[in-house]
Amino acid sequence: IKQGWRWYDTSAALTAGVVFEISSTGEISNVEVVSASGNREYDDSVLRAVYKASPVPAPPEKVYEYFKKVRMVFDPRE
Repeated sequence: IKQGWRWYDTSAALTAGVVFEISSTGEISNVEVVSASGNREYDDSVLRAVYKASPVPAPPEKVYEYFKKVRMVFDPRE
């Protein structure tokens, strides 16, 4: 997901946390910013990146329970 995300200022001290669900087929849904950066454009870029990545590879059935709900933090300095 993060490979498809870009922010123009890689030195910006901004972070945004998102949560989302992944279906057993890899579809992403219910994306929500849970820790806003304070910059709406930045937060919107994070949401777009998550939606754009859908579908992701489906998690293996035996570990799907651990990937049903995902939390990610986006930081352009990483």
